[in-house]
Amino acid sequence: MNNSSHEHRMDKYTIRIVVFIAIVIYWVVESALHKFIFADYHFDLIPTDANEVWMRGLVVAILILFGGYIEYHMRRIGEKEKEKTDIYMAMLQSSNHILNNFLNQMQIMKIEAEQCQDFNKDILGAYDIIASEASELIRNLEKIPSLTKEDILATVASR
Repeated sequence: MNNSSHEHRMDKYTIRIVVFIAIVIYWVVESALHKFIFADYHFDLIPTDANEVWMRGLVVAILILFGGYIEYHMRRIGEKEKEKTDIYMAMLQSSNHILNNFLNQMQIMKIEAEQCQDFNKDILGAYDIIASEASELIRNLEKIPSLTKEDILATVASR
C-alpha cells in the first residue's frame, strides 16, 4: 500500500514535468514560428508585443490548468484503488476468520470421530488432507502478489 502512494507521487511529478516540457516546447516553437513564418528579425523568447505575451500566457495557463486537472483525477483514481484494496483485504480477513473458525470446529468433529470405533479411518485421512489444503489456500490468499483477478484466481485454482 505504501508502494501505491510512491507510484502516485511519481505520477504527480511526471505530469508536472510533462506539462513543464510542453510549455517550454510550445514557447520555443511559437517564437520560432514568429521568426520564420512571420519574418520577424529577431528570435525573441520573450516577445515585446503585449498581445503576443497575453496569448502565450493564456496557452501556458491552459496547459497548467489541464495538468492540474489530470493530477486531481489521478489522485481520485488512486484513492478509489486504495479503497478497493482496503475492502478486499477486510473481506479476505473476515473470510479467513470464518474459515479458520470452521476448520477449528471441524477438529472437534474429528476428535469425536477418532474416538468412535466404527468410524472409517480412510475418511479421517481424507479429512486431514482437505483441512490442510484449505489452510494452505487461506495462507496463499493472505500472501497474494497483486490484487488482480488473474492472481486471485490463480492463487486458489485447483491443483
